Amino acid sequence: MKKFLQKLAIFLLMLILILWTGQTLVDIRIKNRTVNGHDNLDIVKGQHNDMVFMGSSRCLSHFDPSLFEKALKIKAMNLGVDGHSELSMQILRLRDYLQKNSSPRFVVLNFDPLVSAGSMEKNENFVHKNSFARYAYSHSKVNEPFVRYFDFNFAERHIPLYALLRYKLLLDCISLSNIDNWVTNGYEKHDEQWDTIAHPINRNLVSYYFDTSASTLRTIGIGLDSLNSLCIQHNCRLICVQSPIYKAVYDKTHYGLTANLCKTLAIPFFDLNNEEIDNNIDNFYNIDHLNTRGVNEMAATLLADPGFLNVVRGKD
Repeated sequence: MKKFLQKLAIFLLMLILILWTGQTLVDIRIKNRTVNGHDNLDIVKGQHNDMVFMGSSRCLSHFDPSLFEKALKIKAMNLGVDGHSELSMQILRLRDYLQKNSSPRFVVLNFDPLVSAGSMEKNENFVHKNSFARYAYSHSKVNEPFVRYFDFNFAERHIPLYALLRYKLLLDCISLSNIDNWVTNGYEKHDEQWDTIAHPINRNLVSYYFDTSASTLRTIGIGLDSLNSLCIQHNCRLICVQSPIYKAVYDKTHYGLTANLCKTLAIPFFDLNNEEIDNNIDNFYNIDHLNTRGVNEMAATLLADPGFLNVVRGKD
C-alpha cells in the first residue's frame, strides 16, 4: 500500500509538472497576441485613441475605424464584443480598456433595440466563452471581472491547461491560425453580399426587440446611465449611434425608444436608418449586419451629419 501511494504521489507530481510546463509554454506563445480576435484584452494596451466604438457584432462589423481616422484626423479603435449586446459587457470592456490605455475623447456606442441591460452578477450569455478561456487560469487582477462574468469554475481557474482543453482552445493557441480579421482590418470586415436564398429574410428578428415594459426600459436606462457615468468619470463623451438594419425588420416605434432613453440622459443620439442604406439589400451580408459597401455608406452618412460633427468638434 505504501509503495502504491508513493507511486501515485510521483505520478501526480509528474502530471502537475507536465501541465504547468505546458501552460507556461502556451502563455509564452500567446503573450501579447490574440488567438482568435475576440481575446484582445491584453493586446489593446498603451494606446492613445481619440475615439473607441463599442457594442456587439453590430458594432464590430459596422464601424471601420480607418474611415473615421481619415475624415476626422483622429485615432480610433473598434472594441466591439461579438455576441454580447448587453450593456454590462460594454461597461466591463470599457473599464478594462481604461485601465490599460489613456482615456479616449469619445466613446461611440451602437445602441439600438437589440441591446439589453445584462447583469454583472448573473450573466447568462456565454457566447465566445471559449475565447476568454485563456484568461481563466492564474488570471491577472485586471482580468478578474471577465473571469467572474463568464463564470469560470475553480478547476478552470487553478488547474493548468484545464480551461484551454475543456473549451478546445489549446490547438488554436499553438497554431495561431484561427485569427479573426479584426486583427488585420481593425473591425470585422465582410465583403460578401447577402444570399437571401440560403439565408431568407426572417421577420422573427423583431421578437428580439425591446420589451416595451416599463421595467425593461428602466433597467436598460440604468445600464446606459452607468456607462455614461463611467465615461464622464474619465472625461469621455458618450455618443449613441443606431446603425442600419434591413427595412423588413425595421420598426420605427421600437427604434424610437432608444432615442427617448438617450434624450432623457442628455446623450447625443444618431439614427442612421435611412432609405438609401436600409432599403438596399446590397448593403447587407445578413438581415441585421452591413457588408463593406453598407459600412462605407453608413460612415459617410454619419460623418456628413452636422450634429455629429458638432459633438466631435465640441460645438454642441
